[in-house]
Amino acid sequence: MNIKEYISSGILETYLLGGLSEAEAGEVETYVKQYPEIRAELDKLEGDLENIALSYAKAPSPSLKSRIASELDFVEEKEVQIIPIPSFYRMAIAASVVLAIISTASAGYFWNEWQKAEGRVIALEVEKSSLANNINLTKQELDKTNSYLSLVQDTNSVLITLKGSALSPTAAAKVLWNKKTQEVYLGGLAALPVPTAEQQYQLWAIVDGQPVDAGVFDMENKNVLQQLKTVANAQAFAVTLEKKGGSPTPTLAALYLIGNV
Repeated sequence: MNIKEYISSGILETYLLGGLSEAEAGEVETYVKQYPEIRAELDKLEGDLENIALSYAKAPSPSLKSRIASELDFVEEKEVQIIPIPSFYRMAIAASVVLAIISTASAGYFWNEWQKAEGRVIALEVEKSSLANNINLTKQELDKTNSYLSLVQDTNSVLITLKGSALSPTAAAKVLWNKKTQEVYLGGLAALPVPTAEQQYQLWAIVDGQPVDAGVFDMENKNVLQQLKTVANAQAFAVTLEKKGGSPTPTLAALYLIGNV
């Protein structure tokens, strides 16, 4: 029998941890009696396991005994007989401690992995939501663009160029007006002076020689078409600078743009 190979096989550790069958355990015990080297190795392993168990043991508080007695309402203390724990059971306790430590470490590892996986799932959900929002915004912009194209291609649509007055000769704008649907869009704003915080530009339609409010607009959106109020039977369009929110009648002294249909 090769004793070194037998010891290195791990069967002694398995024996101490209670992992052998009854026949296998009996074989180990027979070899322990026959070979001093195996006996010595088994004693060493027993000591190692016991040291592991003792290293994680925690001494009870001196007041624990009296507190337990108080809780259980003991009348008198009696001498407690201390029964030594057989070596086999000490090994079993040590093995239980080792297994508990391994189980705790494994639980911590898998908990951390689960947390990481959950974080990745949340990140994917956020990314998915962001992509959905972007797709929705893109669709809205595409629908808007298609609407503008349909309006431009409509034979009932008229493009009117508004030119600057003496107040701002280089100013300009474009009005897209559909005679049938009466929709009015304003864009192509250029060189209009920036109004104060209390002022706002207002578009007017000239209908039967009278100005009709077509809505106010902001310079922040000068590079995009802004849909204003619907207008019927317009002969011309003009832009004046009014108080913020607009005026019921145009201020002719503040006329900046005008153009005929």
